[in-house]
Amino acid sequence: MISDLPPPDPPTWMDRRQTAHEVCELLAARHDDEEAMKEVLRFAVDRKWEVRKVVAEGLASFTEKQSTRISAVMAAEPHSMVEAAIRRSLSRRGPGASSEPEPEGLFQEEFEKLKARYGPDAAHAAREMAEKFTGLHLRAAVHDIRNIITYLMPSDELAVDPAHNRNVQRIIRGRGYLRRMLDMMDNYSSPLTVLKFDEDIPEVIDESLAAALAQIEQEGYGHGDVKISVDLPNLGSFSVARLEIVMALTNLIKNAIEAHGREDDRVLPGRVEISGGVEDGFIQIRIRDYGNGLSQASLEGLLLFIPGKTSKRGGSGYGLPLCNRYITAHGGRLALESQEDEGTTATVFLPVSGPSETTP
Repeated sequence: MISDLPPPDPPTWMDRRQTAHEVCELLAARHDDEEAMKEVLRFAVDRKWEVRKVVAEGLASFTEKQSTRISAVMAAEPHSMVEAAIRRSLSRRGPGASSEPEPEGLFQEEFEKLKARYGPDAAHAAREMAEKFTGLHLRAAVHDIRNIITYLMPSDELAVDPAHNRNVQRIIRGRGYLRRMLDMMDNYSSPLTVLKFDEDIPEVIDESLAAALAQIEQEGYGHGDVKISVDLPNLGSFSVARLEIVMALTNLIKNAIEAHGREDDRVLPGRVEISGGVEDGFIQIRIRDYGNGLSQASLEGLLLFIPGKTSKRGGSGYGLPLCNRYITAHGGRLALESQEDEGTTATVFLPVSGPSETTP
């Protein structure tokens, strides 16, 4: 109840942090207390990361609906320690959380039932049909949402009252996040045509690396403390649709760089290794990072390649499904291996050779 809440607007960030602890404990004990929920949401966007971290650490004790609502507000979280706390909380939900299964778990269960009853070909055909219908709805939604955010704010250069500047900057960052997410949704739902040509592998890797670094810079982060090495011995050319493969590799390289965490305006120090080879008729391109890594549960969820599932704060959840879509359209596959606190390896398998063709 509201009478149980601490006084509003504590004067210092240390006081606010203590109050955040109290309202988080109250919400964990009383899941139906909407006033406590409002206070938690307020602290979730506090200007001090130490206060936001308290909310991030409390996510595991809230209901699934509450955690989803709060983590959506914190989706563009810039501080790596808060980001890591959010990730830990969402992957280690406590007994106060909802017992409802994750949507991707339900999807996989139904898929396995179809496969057992009608065979793998029928199950895969059903999944492809579902994806096509989903794509139709996504494209319509993307069009409507783009029209809305176009008028959310006419210009980033508007004169702003200093008293409201922080809120305006949050709107601008949120609009940028929405635009990136809509681009990913649009790419995922659009019909895919793969026109293959012979391309030089080192050139494709160089282009992908440059694009990944440029995207990180556009988001306002420096990446100079991440050491990147490229080792592609004796790899010449392959038959691919260059744009789609560059987009897939760009996303995987960007993920690897950002896996080390972000703080303020920079990606934290780390190491990324890009290597390749040929084995069993497939060119293998490995992208290895030494960042935070993933829990087994998080990894299994991502390997379903269902849009919307992400392990990264501020991620759209469409990056890996898009990568998988582009790679499988080439007759290849994407593999992921990861361990918490040790890092992740993404391996792209592409056929060594094949005729140039168009694949719908």
